[in-house]
Parts: sequence; C-alpha cells; structure tokens
Amino acid sequence: MPAVDECHAPRCVVCGEPLPAGSRSNTCSPECRQERRRQSWRAYYCRRQEADPEHNRRRHARRRERLLADPQLLADHRARERERERARMRDPQYRQRARAHARTRYARDAQRVQARRREIAAILPPQEADRRREQSRAHGRRYRRKWRRRLWADAGAHRAYKRQMAEYRRRAALRNLVGVVAPILAERRDKLEE
Repeated sequence: MPAVDECHAPRCVVCGEPLPAGSRSNTCSPECRQERRRQSWRAYYCRRQEADPEHNRRRHARRRERLLADPQLLADHRARERERERARMRDPQYRQRARAHARTRYARDAQRVQARRREIAAILPPQEADRRREQSRAHGRRYRRKWRRRLWADAGAHRAYKRQMAEYRRRAALRNLVGVVAPILAERRDKLEE
C-alpha cells in the first residue's frame, strides 16, 4: 500500500519531485517557488501584451515624465544605470554579446550611421572637431596597442597573423604588378593591331 501512496503523492509543478508530506505548496523548494513565480509572471506579461501592445510605451512615457520632472530622481536613476552597466561590462559573456550585437547593427545600418556622423561633424566648431578627431585617434592607438599585446602573448595566433599578412602582401604585390604590366601589354597589342 505505501507504494501506491507514493505514486499518488503530489509532485512539484516545476521539477516533478515529490512534495513533503502535509505540504500545502505546489513547489518543493524556494528555487522552484521562484521559478514558478517567474513562469506565472511571464504568462501574465504575455497575456497583457497581447491585450494591449501599447502598454509598455505608455508605461515608459509615464516613467520618463516622472524622471524629467524631478532632477534628484533623474540623477539617482542615472547613477543606478551607470552602476548596472559597469556590472554588466565586467561579465565577459555580456561584453561578447554586446559587441556581436553592435557589429551586426552597424553592418545593417552602416550608411545611415556614417551619414549621421558626417552631419554632426559638419556642424561642430573647429576646436570641437579637432578634439574629437584626436580623441578617436588616441582610442585607436590604445586599441591597437592592446590588440598587439594580446596577439604577441599567443604564439600560435601570432604565427597565423604573420602568415595572413605575408599572403596579403603577396596579393597586393601581384595587383600592383598587374596594374603596371596591363597598360604595357595593352599598348603593345594596339601596336600589333595597327
């Protein structure tokens, strides 16, 4: 008889483990309870979005109005967001995903982004344009220095890079040679045809 009771014992709705005897909960542990709340919230959120697709826009607009109306609240919000971003950027997986997303987005919108950058550059005062140009160059130098150090630290990657660059230079030399020889051959062909 105990085996039958065990078969019919209530089970956790998240993981399926048997619930403790006399338990009035439908989950077996605090972790399962938290997961159950998450599932319930997701279902509620999806139902709400289906019923009213503009809900989030209105909610964010109200929140933005509240923030703009109170400078202290806005300053606190920005400080919290900066700290959250610092914490996220310390996570290597997040940084990798963020960079992949940025590359994909830039590849998709490169022309629009470059046009916008040109518009901004056209209206900048000369001193600000020079400052930004120097800032960009300094960033590029730091990035390249860091990239070279990482490359030199990995002997296999460094050898592969040297092979790749040797192939690049060989192809560039061939292109230059073709650029020099092609007009000479065309001139000789024209003379022979006359």
